[in-house]
Amino acid sequence: MKKLLFFFAYIFFGYISAQVPGASTEIDIRNNDDFEGFDMIDASVKNARLIMTGENHMYVKFNSKMELKMLRYLNKKLGLRNFIIELGEARAHFLNRYILNPKDTAATNYLRATTSPRYMDLFNRLRSYNMSLPDSLKIHVYGIDVERFNDLPLMRLAELLPVENIPSAIRVGVESVKGAAAYMVKVGLDEYEKARDESSTYHYEGYQTAPFYINPTITEFIRYYDSLNPIFRSWLGEKFDEVNQSVSWLKEYDQWNKYENTTFQYIWREENIYQHLAALMRKTNGERFYGQFGRCHVAYDEQNGECGWYGYHSVMNKMRTRYFHNYDSVLTIGLFYHGGIDNSRYYSDKDEHKDIQEEIDVLQEKAEVKKITLFSLNDEVADMPLLSKKFSFAIVNRSIDLEFEDTIENEVISGNTTLKKSFTRHNYMGYGYTLTSTSLSPLGDFIASNGYSTSLGNLAFHNILYGYSGDKLDASMQFSFMPRIKLHGGDSGLVEYGSREFLINVGYQVLKRPKLTASLGLVGGYAIEKIYVQNQTSNFLQPKGDKEFSHQALIGGVQGKMQYRFKSGVFIGLQGSIIADGSTMQWYYSKSIKTFGKSGEVTSGFGGYYALFSIGYSLDALDDISGDME
Repeated sequence: MKKLLFFFAYIFFGYISAQVPGASTEIDIRNNDDFEGFDMIDASVKNARLIMTGENHMYVKFNSKMELKMLRYLNKKLGLRNFIIELGEARAHFLNRYILNPKDTAATNYLRATTSPRYMDLFNRLRSYNMSLPDSLKIHVYGIDVERFNDLPLMRLAELLPVENIPSAIRVGVESVKGAAAYMVKVGLDEYEKARDESSTYHYEGYQTAPFYINPTITEFIRYYDSLNPIFRSWLGEKFDEVNQSVSWLKEYDQWNKYENTTFQYIWREENIYQHLAALMRKTNGERFYGQFGRCHVAYDEQNGECGWYGYHSVMNKMRTRYFHNYDSVLTIGLFYHGGIDNSRYYSDKDEHKDIQEEIDVLQEKAEVKKITLFSLNDEVADMPLLSKKFSFAIVNRSIDLEFEDTIENEVISGNTTLKKSFTRHNYMGYGYTLTSTSLSPLGDFIASNGYSTSLGNLAFHNILYGYSGDKLDASMQFSFMPRIKLHGGDSGLVEYGSREFLINVGYQVLKRPKLTASLGLVGGYAIEKIYVQNQTSNFLQPKGDKEFSHQALIGGVQGKMQYRFKSGVFIGLQGSIIADGSTMQWYYSKSIKTFGKSGEVTSGFGGYYALFSIGYSLDALDDISGDME
């Protein structure tokens, strides 16, 4: 008996001691090109055509950062540009429009109406990165999942259907689709803005209830479409193929719903993901792909119990055994999280749960505190028999705050979630008024020396502004003018004065908040002031006759600017400048080199302190972001 107990003890403790991760290194997952530590996977990714990271969907904040970092790393390292997402073709369609064409406002609105702010932030950063790449390296998105959501397929269909010359037989169906889509866009955008508002806490319970059912609307339209297909084909002409594709997305969504609560649903879904991906890889002939899916979709081996699925072959398992027929063409990296939600959430099989969790616990214990650690699970040191069957590497997060956040997987905002509204790049236009320290007294004194009294204060301008506020740069054009003012008038003649400036302001953003920005920079431009004389006698500003005199200057200096934007897009601004006049202060007869007065006698120039008060409106939102995604 003692020998038997000793034998079981030896086996037990031998197994525990065998749970040893392989080599490890710290990595930085911020949105930059620091890839130190990633060299651990260089050789593996070089051999692979399909690279996947596997996440727990609940940790959105970390997942979104990790996904973008891996994409940047693979793009820089391998020239990889094919990004697959765990969503359908409809979302990929709008994402490609969004990240390749910043001026596509329709795609922007559709995505906002159907996406949580956290993932919209990810799309914004992906777009910014993509726009920095040459065409040969630009990222392209592919949706290989089945359509599990009705919103974007319906919006795409409504976008494609014309409003003109609708045949009477299909008018009800067409207008029903357009009405349902318009409602979903409006409500989605309202909810998106509520979730972004930094001043309030958003409660999902306040979500607006639709006055009609979307799913029956879709089902009925499909019936319309199939039964009246020749009419649709004739009416749509060249648009038919695109419309037909959108309807196929809705049919796929309808099928997904019909399989609810059956084993068909998850088996059918995974097989379709595999078929979509395999077809895509055959079509692209040797190109590499990267995606970040749920962990159960990327595990190498068959699963029984994980995710609540049985007899389940993941898309990665299918690609490994049915498409590539080898182990080197695919690579998976499991993502794990320290604290918060149960790390074994997707490994719930009662026979394996405890053992897998023990291996995960070892990884967590070995991971550096306040760091993100990359582990090898298959090198000569590693002995993680269960996890290594699922993943080649593991990344453990002990750095980023973990919270139960909104998740793109269920497309709703979680209750009691407050998200920080992000800064958006934008163009703006406005009106301003400038006060200066530049005195007009030399001109007044000159007029007085000719025997005509006048009272003059300082230069002051009305301004028309047009500018751009970006991540780092704030730039604006400014047309400033001082309307003609009467210096003297009477029987002897009339003297008027006016001035104009055209300025370019370029600054660096030193403060960038959703509502408040501040920049420091340079200002420069051209300025002109004029005296207009209508002389009726030989006694007034000799000689008799109408005349114009002008003083022109190149001016420049330093400036600081602040703007506060309200939710409506209206802004108020304050700009302070110190301006120097680069001229000789000499007046001339207009359109002549003939001087008028002595240099510096008639004017003090345009130099001085300027204070500009402005109000205006943000013309658009270009939607790059800053803050807590960085």
